[in-house]
Amino acid sequence: GRRGGQAGGRFHRHSGCVSGAGTIAFPVPGSCVSGTWHRILGIMSPRNKAPTDYRPRIRRFAIVLSALLVYGCDLFPIGVCTDQLVYGIEVTVRDSTTGELLGVDPTGVLRDGSYRETMEPAGTSRLWGAPERPGTYDVEITAQGYRTWNRQGVEVEMERSGCHVETVELEARMVALAGRLE
Repeated sequence: GRRGGQAGGRFHRHSGCVSGAGTIAFPVPGSCVSGTWHRILGIMSPRNKAPTDYRPRIRRFAIVLSALLVYGCDLFPIGVCTDQLVYGIEVTVRDSTTGELLGVDPTGVLRDGSYRETMEPAGTSRLWGAPERPGTYDVEITAQGYRTWNRQGVEVEMERSGCHVETVELEARMVALAGRLE
């Protein structure tokens, strides 16, 4: 056999194959014929016989792991939807002068093209509508003793998961009519 040294390791070639004391090595296909050798376990690269640097691989792994920790399931949506009903628009109705919730029940209407919906009460001076329905809405809120409040072009979009709409929260500041009874 022939003795040789490379990058601090000693290798022996026996019958066309490589072995070395204390080092794990194996022949690359066709290497026994050409006399080339190769260390394994990440010490030597099969292409250029230079020491393999695992830092880029570790760096990529760290970046992917960091992204998963920061973004969680939003990064890779798993597509599991709940049966929860999500409203696309929620409106809180207040008096424009006092900032307090109205003492009367407001009503609301949503329009998206030819679609029309009467909003549902969601508690004191709150309305909601557009359940699980993306679109671009014109919102109209009315209340006894107040001027009509309008907002046009309210966009309701689907979540990234595609399961539910994202709720748009609005605040309607209603202006009292002149001579309104307190």
